[in-house]
Amino acid sequence: MIRYASFGALLGLLIAPLALSQQQQQAVETAANRVELGRLANGAAVAFVRAGSGDWGIEISGGTAPQMLQSKPAQIEVIRGDENVSDLTAGYQSVQKEADAVVAKATLSGGGEAAFAVEDCWRISGSVLSLNRNVKVTGSETNAGF
Repeated sequence: MIRYASFGALLGLLIAPLALSQQQQQAVETAANRVELGRLANGAAVAFVRAGSGDWGIEISGGTAPQMLQSKPAQIEVIRGDENVSDLTAGYQSVQKEADAVVAKATLSGGGEAAFAVEDCWRISGSVLSLNRNVKVTGSETNAGF
């Protein structure tokens, strides 16, 4: 009986570090795939999460708000005429936490020679989630349609 107890104790000592190591690895992976902006006044957490594609989306969850996930938050509508409207969407290619904000960047292509570089600055103030967007358009006048 003592032999089995000793074996069980030895097995427990061998497994415990492995389980802790897996928990630490999971925490590192979560940190690499999640950037927290903060909490709204209702308790909902706002975070940027990396999708399997490598791009970043925005998630609002918890508190009294229903969970919301926008996997392609960089969106631009291109109008070339009354019946020629294109919606361009993309996930962010980079997300960086600053003091009280998250700056997220994406590049969208209009299908022609036009490209849109989007830089979004997200902030929380009480119950308000605000976005300040800066868009730079590149392309030639004749080929991009400007």
